[in-house]
Amino acid sequence: MKKITKKILYREHSVNNKVTDEVDQETWFEVETQMNRGPDSKDVDKDLVETFNKYRDDSMPDDRGNPASGCIWINGSKKGEPHGSALD
Repeated sequence: MKKITKKILYREHSVNNKVTDEVDQETWFEVETQMNRGPDSKDVDKDLVETFNKYRDDSMPDDRGNPASGCIWINGSKKGEPHGSALD
């Protein structure tokens, strides 16, 4: 299974974000994400705090939302074409 890493992170959705990886339609893939201390870190359940603290990155600003891993292009997709979620 293809794995898309958190090597490139974007904090906004923009047409200016460069594509960081691509996948074929109807192909399963895994996306590695970044846990940050962000403004909602205080809301982490007490039983998850240890795991959260193990993987989070305190070097990220805490006044912005969590970044997204790359900009993933789906091969064969067309501008404006509706798309489903991974849970469809």
